Amino acid sequence: YIRGKLRVMLSLRLMAASKGIVERTCKYLPLLINNNRKVNDFVDHLMPVFRPSWKEEKLRVLNINEGLGVTNELIAVYQEDIRDDVLIIRVNGPNSELFIDREMELMVLCLLAQAGVNPPVYCQFTNGLCYGFVKGQMLKLDELKDSTVLHRIAKTMAKFHTLKLPDKYEREETVP
Repeated sequence: YIRGKLRVMLSLRLMAASKGIVERTCKYLPLLINNNRKVNDFVDHLMPVFRPSWKEEKLRVLNINEGLGVTNELIAVYQEDIRDDVLIIRVNGPNSELFIDREMELMVLCLLAQAGVNPPVYCQFTNGLCYGFVKGQMLKLDELKDSTVLHRIAKTMAKFHTLKLPDKYEREETVP
């Protein structure tokens, strides 16, 4: 619904290495987010669908890469009293689709979310994405020596590297 703007559902067929074909649905909103109005656009169009219980007056916004992003602008949005539920709004940089395959990127993000190694993708809009956030921390040097931590890293990386892309994205090319 989204004030009449939610019109299209994209179904992406994703292949997981051991699960065959899995269907993943990602909402598409024909919405162009203005970099200067990211928060307003979130409140007006995305919040009513993905976080209808959130209150505008409790909304907090963190510019993640203000002035640092090479291709994208990122903001984290959350409620002041619920810091464990964070949405990331990513506005693609101008002309970044010329060197980033956005279709493949979306497919990979959804595939990784399906496998449990990436946050969920809530929607794609005309010039970006809305997705979840995984809270984490940088590992300290002594933690990198901990066999339990190393095992968890190796297990996650193995899961990541055994995922199968749909055939149209498989490439045989090698880098010299």
